[in-house]
Amino acid sequence: MDTQEDFFDKLSGRLLESDADKIDFSTIEIEDVDNRDYPDFCDAYCSSVRWKNGAELNEEELEDFNELFYSTINEAIHENQLYM
Repeated sequence: MDTQEDFFDKLSGRLLESDADKIDFSTIEIEDVDNRDYPDFCDAYCSSVRWKNGAELNEEELEDFNELFYSTINEAIHENQLYM
Protein backbone atom coordinates (compact mmCIF):
# COMPACT_ATOMS: atom_id res chain seq x y z
CA MET A 1 0.00 0.00 0.00
CA ASP A 2 1.33 3.42 -0.94
CA THR A 3 1.96 6.00 1.72
CA GLN A 4 0.55 9.49 1.41
CA GLU A 5 4.04 10.67 0.44
CA ASP A 6 4.19 8.04 -2.34
CA PHE A 7 0.79 9.19 -3.56
CA PHE A 8 1.95 12.81 -3.87
CA ASP A 9 5.24 11.73 -5.45
CA LYS A 10 3.29 9.84 -8.13
CA LEU A 11 1.18 12.92 -8.77
CA SER A 12 4.31 15.04 -9.17
CA GLY A 13 5.87 12.52 -11.58
CA ARG A 14 8.62 11.41 -9.21
CA LEU A 15 10.24 8.02 -9.69
CA LEU A 16 9.49 5.51 -6.93
CA GLU A 17 11.09 2.23 -5.91
CA SER A 18 7.84 0.57 -7.00
CA ASP A 19 8.67 1.67 -10.58
CA ALA A 20 11.68 -0.70 -10.66
CA ASP A 21 9.77 -3.36 -12.57
CA LYS A 22 9.24 -0.87 -15.42
CA ILE A 23 12.97 -0.05 -15.81
CA ASP A 24 15.32 -1.93 -18.13
CA PHE A 25 18.32 -2.26 -15.83
CA SER A 26 20.41 -3.73 -18.66
CA THR A 27 20.54 -0.26 -20.25
CA ILE A 28 22.29 1.48 -17.34
CA GLU A 29 25.21 3.67 -18.41
CA ILE A 30 27.52 4.61 -15.55
CA GLU A 31 29.98 7.50 -15.51
CA ASP A 32 32.71 8.88 -13.24
CA VAL A 33 33.95 5.54 -11.98
CA ASP A 34 37.31 6.34 -10.38
CA ASN A 35 39.40 3.35 -9.26
CA ARG A 36 40.95 5.52 -6.53
CA ASP A 37 37.49 5.62 -4.96
CA TYR A 38 37.26 1.83 -4.61
CA PRO A 39 35.08 0.26 -3.16
CA ASP A 40 32.51 3.03 -2.61
CA PHE A 41 32.62 4.88 -5.93
CA CYS A 42 30.67 7.74 -4.38
CA ASP A 43 31.19 9.98 -7.45
CA ALA A 44 29.88 7.40 -9.91
CA TYR A 45 26.38 7.89 -11.25
CA CYS A 46 23.96 6.59 -13.83
CA SER A 47 24.01 8.95 -16.81
CA SER A 48 21.38 7.09 -18.80
CA VAL A 49 18.85 4.31 -18.37
CA ARG A 50 15.69 3.33 -20.24
CA TRP A 51 12.19 2.26 -19.41
CA LYS A 52 11.24 -1.20 -20.67
CA ASN A 53 9.24 0.51 -23.41
CA GLY A 54 12.52 1.96 -24.76
CA ALA A 55 12.08 5.58 -23.67
CA GLU A 56 14.89 7.20 -21.70
CA LEU A 57 14.28 8.45 -18.19
CA ASN A 58 14.03 12.23 -18.18
CA GLU A 59 16.40 14.38 -16.12
CA GLU A 60 14.23 14.41 -12.99
CA GLU A 61 13.57 10.67 -13.18
CA LEU A 62 17.29 10.03 -13.67
CA GLU A 63 18.09 12.10 -10.59
CA ASP A 64 15.56 10.08 -8.60
CA PHE A 65 16.98 6.85 -10.07
CA ASN A 66 20.48 7.73 -8.86
CA GLU A 67 19.17 8.38 -5.35
CA LEU A 68 16.90 5.34 -5.13
CA PHE A 69 19.11 2.78 -6.84
CA TYR A 70 22.61 3.82 -5.72
CA SER A 71 23.29 0.32 -4.39
CA THR A 72 22.27 -1.18 -7.76
CA ILE A 73 24.67 1.18 -9.53
CA ASN A 74 27.46 0.24 -7.12
CA GLU A 75 26.74 -3.48 -7.62
CA ALA A 76 26.91 -3.01 -11.40
CA ILE A 77 30.31 -1.33 -11.06
CA HIS A 78 31.65 -4.27 -9.05
CA GLU A 79 30.00 -7.04 -11.09
CA ASN A 80 31.22 -5.62 -14.38
CA GLN A 81 34.60 -4.54 -12.96
CA LEU A 82 34.13 -1.04 -14.33
CA TYR A 83 36.85 0.22 -12.01
CA MET A 84 39.62 -1.62 -13.84
